Amino acid sequence: MAAFSPPRLLILLTGFATAIMIVVGGPDVTTIHLLCNPHGRSVPFLDRFPSIVIHDLIEGTPDAPEHKLYMKEESSYYYGTLYGRAKCSAALNRDECLLCLEDAAGNIEATCGLFRRGARIELRDCYMRYEEYPFPPM
Repeated sequence: MAAFSPPRLLILLTGFATAIMIVVGGPDVTTIHLLCNPHGRSVPFLDRFPSIVIHDLIEGTPDAPEHKLYMKEESSYYYGTLYGRAKCSAALNRDECLLCLEDAAGNIEATCGLFRRGARIELRDCYMRYEEYPFPPM
């Protein structure tokens, strides 16, 4: 009967824990591409409007059919219209979709800021885009 020495047992347990984390790990948020619209917002005080649209995409997409959402959001307060779209992999459950979109939104804000006319990001398990102009739904 083979006995495991303490270092070998530790390596074996670490490998087992890593395998469990891979299986249960949640969405794959590896960035495929990220694109920031090079133009700033057409009206400077609209800077909060993208965050509202992004929030609505995060909240609405996990419960939308097939985890897909395309929206047009108009605001009389911000005097503007923004279009948004988000999608999660069909393999994700609601909570995983939510986590993936939150990560996507954080990447957009960190890389592009919220002063752009639009941005889009594709992660391995989800996609998000907003623009000042309409674009075709998926």
